[in-house]
Order: sequence, then structure tokens, then C-alpha cells
Amino acid sequence: PHKAYQIARDAVNTTFFSYTELNKAQAKALLLNPIDDFQLGIDKALSKLNSGERVGILPHASSTIPYLE
Repeated sequence: PHKAYQIARDAVNTTFFSYTELNKAQAKALLLNPIDDFQLGIDKALSKLNSGERVGILPHASSTIPYLE
């Protein structure tokens, strides 16, 4: 539950794209914006950036808690 809370809290100000084995409906319900192709997801994320913004990649996201500064 704590990870779900943190993702929901951060999703208000951050866009998550998820390359995952979850089915699309589950990923969308978890605010993870599922993608089918990793590179297309990176391209999509980069296209949404403003100057000075960054993209983070979490290879083991289900066992990682990101900290945004």
C-alpha cells in the first residue's frame, strides 16, 4: 500500500510510463501509463520535457522507491 500511495502522490506532478508485464487495464488503474515499446516510451517522455527537466529510468521499479528532489 505504501508504494501505491507514493505513486499516486507523485503522479499528480509526474508522468509515469511503464514497460511492464501487467495487463494494460491494471497498469492504467495504477496510474502507470503502460507502453508496449521501451524506446517509444523514452521518445514519448523526452518529447514532453521542458528545458531542464529529466527522465528517470527505474529498471527494478517494483522494488525501488524513487525520491524526487
